[in-house]
Amino acid sequence: MDLIKAPRRLTLNSVLAWLYLPPGYLTFIRIILGIISIPDGMIVFNWAHGGPGPYNVYAWRIGTRFFEFPLPPEWFNIVVYVAYGLSCLVLIAGRKSRIATGFLLACLFLYGSRDLMAHSPHYIMLNMCFLAALLFDNGKISCSRRIIQLAIFGCYFLSAINKLVYPGWMEGFSLQSMFEDASALSPMGKILLGNFRPGILFYEVNSWIIVLGEFFLAFAFFFSKLRKPAAIIGVLLHGFITVFMEPMLIIFSAIMMTGWLAFFPKPAEEKEAKEEAKEEVKEEAKEGQQDKPSFVRTQSFLALIVILVIFVVPLRTWLFMGTHPNAMTPFDRMPWSYHMFVIGHYTSKFKDAYWTDDKGEKHAVNIEGRMARASSDSELIALSDYLFRKYDSARTVHLALIDSLNSGRWLQTKILDATAPSNTSAPHIETSNQYR
Repeated sequence: MDLIKAPRRLTLNSVLAWLYLPPGYLTFIRIILGIISIPDGMIVFNWAHGGPGPYNVYAWRIGTRFFEFPLPPEWFNIVVYVAYGLSCLVLIAGRKSRIATGFLLACLFLYGSRDLMAHSPHYIMLNMCFLAALLFDNGKISCSRRIIQLAIFGCYFLSAINKLVYPGWMEGFSLQSMFEDASALSPMGKILLGNFRPGILFYEVNSWIIVLGEFFLAFAFFFSKLRKPAAIIGVLLHGFITVFMEPMLIIFSAIMMTGWLAFFPKPAEEKEAKEEAKEEVKEEAKEGQQDKPSFVRTQSFLALIVILVIFVVPLRTWLFMGTHPNAMTPFDRMPWSYHMFVIGHYTSKFKDAYWTDDKGEKHAVNIEGRMARASSDSELIALSDYLFRKYDSARTVHLALIDSLNSGRWLQTKILDATAPSNTSAPHIETSNQYR
């Protein structure tokens, strides 16, 4: 059965009916999500408290204004952590519980929104998409599998698009930087590939192969005849990532492979679903209600909202950021952009960092904690906010940061100038690029 096959008659009923599939292997997907949610929760809760500190960089903003999510009292957090762990166990047991599923989703979103780094890993965002999909599971025909399928499609397709339009990737420099600088390699990868120097042509060819492979995986799983070849290619791709890339990407490979299960139907269920569909068409034909949108209901409406979010939010880096994607550092694209490995971030270094008091005297900023790894506009804005909160006498903040990208082939300078917060002022950031 081809899961992408369009309905014969394009009516509202037929379009919405396309969203609905039998449960398939949703129980197994639920069990794996329960397991994956444990390390995901640990990552999110750690960054919700600021990670290395001394401040948080909120995940979501419009312009220079963050959506701030205050941290609850610690006693409340402890209760949440315990409830989160119990909810994971409910899913691991294979139980279909909307309360446990919704609670995990709410924790990952709300606590994760407290920091950019919590919502940067794509496996955490995919976990949230899958949990949202499981909320629709009613044990019969539902939108759950289709939402998971579209989340997988979006990840592969948008990742391929982001690479295709970025010259550094297509010319092979991004891939070369990741491997020859060993910035993204696992300990095993560093041993086996640390001294591998094949030349830029090798990386350029493989960059194209990866893009074509991601496009293929995005579409192939929808077609029954291509699912097994797609699974083989996917296992090779994610197997390489698991062995040679940084260890935390094991979670990414695991959740992607888990999502593949949504494309594989249980034969008995598919046969029964086909028979039910035929009976429904017959009944509608008898009643003259072929165009009656029988699937227009709350689940359809909510499912369409989830699907819209799955695609619109990652695309905001093109539509709303105000910066061309080619001029963005990796964390300027965060959170949730499916830009996987599009550019290699090598080092960040503050060229100048100070604040001035009401007498105009300059005070150097002590670079500590997460400041040493700052590279994005969000991180600079959050640092300036932190300095204004820490020093009551601070009137202006000046930050000049140099990012070295793709082994220093691209040097980007970000300069932030901010005045003491008011209703009429906002940090001003200027970015300049130097290509080598």
